[in-house]
Amino acid sequence: MVKPEPIKDNCVDWRWKYFQGCLGALDGTFINVLVPNEDKPRFRNRKGQITTNTLAACDRYMRFTYVLPGWEGSAGDARVLRDAVNRPHGLRVPIGNYYLCDNGYTNSQGWPEDVGTNDETRDIEYVDGIEATSTWNRFREDLANTMWAESTSHNR
Repeated sequence: MVKPEPIKDNCVDWRWKYFQGCLGALDGTFINVLVPNEDKPRFRNRKGQITTNTLAACDRYMRFTYVLPGWEGSAGDARVLRDAVNRPHGLRVPIGNYYLCDNGYTNSQGWPEDVGTNDETRDIEYVDGIEATSTWNRFREDLANTMWAESTSHNR
């Protein structure tokens, strides 16, 4: 896996300059599976399909930086994320950095307080939760409108 690099404050790329500290994006995906009949209720997702829920994170170059496969399809995105960040070698997000994600991950608790013991992560502080607010939602809408206006002006 690739170690994600955050967007720098001096980024001039019009697509990324608003996302200082962003490590990339994460989301879950459902993968169809065959399971014994007695396990089907656990693997049935909200759309009625028998699947696993796989969490994946990628950097801005679309390279995978983290993948957690194997959760049953009925598991919600926030539950899978909570597991990912609590694993000994799981997903790590240094303070001041973030992943872009959808509302399936809002109000998630369980970011690890223990930052591990290896030299690479010992001195890094990690966030202890994520939460969506109305301020964030307004900021996101304003940002989207600004980016749209700039992208259409670049295409003229």
